[in-house]
Amino acid sequence: MDLLKMKYKWLVLALLWLSFFSVHFHRVAYSPLIPIMMQELDISYASAGLLMSAYFLAYAIAQIPMGVLVDRFGPRKVVSLFMIIFAGGAILFTKVTNFEMGVISRFLIGFGSAVIWISGIKIISYWFKRSERGFTTGVFGASANFGATVALLGVPLVVIVHGWRQGYILTTIPVILLIGLNWLLIRDYPSDIGLPPTEDSKSIEPEATYETSQKTLVHNVLKDPHAWPLCLSVFFYLGG
Repeated sequence: MDLLKMKYKWLVLALLWLSFFSVHFHRVAYSPLIPIMMQELDISYASAGLLMSAYFLAYAIAQIPMGVLVDRFGPRKVVSLFMIIFAGGAILFTKVTNFEMGVISRFLIGFGSAVIWISGIKIISYWFKRSERGFTTGVFGASANFGATVALLGVPLVVIVHGWRQGYILTTIPVILLIGLNWLLIRDYPSDIGLPPTEDSKSIEPEATYETSQKTLVHNVLKDPHAWPLCLSVFFYLGG
């Protein structure tokens, strides 16, 4: 049983890694396409930049509701649902014929992507011991830079061979496959597949129903003086 748990938790982490890799791949995959998009849609650099920003705007807006949804319905369900939105936005992007359609598609990609990090951290907190969480969170987070780097290097090569529309649709195939794999294989808690809870896990699993409302929980975070410096620093860093 311990051996099965030891192996399965790394499978869960691998799927989370690939999912967050895909998020950052599609976050920057648009960048190499900017000259092509400007020409095809007859838009300015400012408009091309707004297409990029649509992703980040959706991603930022979604963070608080995504956290609430993950707590209420569990990360597996929420990840599976919102990765469908993510994939749908990516497919729509390949059909773009005007600026407005481009903004909508990029917004959907960002909105669908917004749940992966929150869900991944929650799952890691239940599948891995406290002593392992620093390492596993670092591994999980490292997928972001890998995804962005692969996109910047790989998308131009794919576009040269297949053209930008067909090439970009190829990049959505892994996302679609991950939707199925995540639903079939990821579990919120070890107990969901009959395994014992991780020693010193975040809390007794599955979580008990909240005694306080989600509104109160969000309010508690907002009034925490330690949260604001961190949130503001990240806001200005990522905004820049």
